[in-house]
Amino acid sequence: MLLGLLEGFGAVLAVAIMLSVAALAAPVSHPSPQLFGDLSQIGTGIFVAFSVAIAGTGIRVGEDLAEHLNWLGNSCGVGIAGLIAIGTSVALAAYRGAHHVGSLDVIGLCWIVAALLMMGLLVAILPYAAFVWSRPPTD
Repeated sequence: MLLGLLEGFGAVLAVAIMLSVAALAAPVSHPSPQLFGDLSQIGTGIFVAFSVAIAGTGIRVGEDLAEHLNWLGNSCGVGIAGLIAIGTSVALAAYRGAHHVGSLDVIGLCWIVAALLMMGLLVAILPYAAFVWSRPPTD
């Protein structure tokens, strides 16, 4: 499960790094405090949906327990990254509200976007995945 947790968190980190490199290489304007406040509200909604979706998925028919724990760890890694993103958006809203400007707000925005995107994608595909997993395997 720990390996899956690191994989999930690492995937968010990799996407955030790629977005950060692209954002810092291009002339991107600094985000407003309102944007970070809005992202924290959106992130909270996605996190609640993510938690419900993950809790609703059980072990797949015919699946090995170790495989399921790896998948569960991966999902938890994405969830932890999302929780950090929500906290980051609240902190950066205060940072920008105090009229601070720097690369920290752009890098933070990239982290928030990467984490919320991956959590949202998991929420979107889990209903279909749960349906497929509930069916017996066909050989």
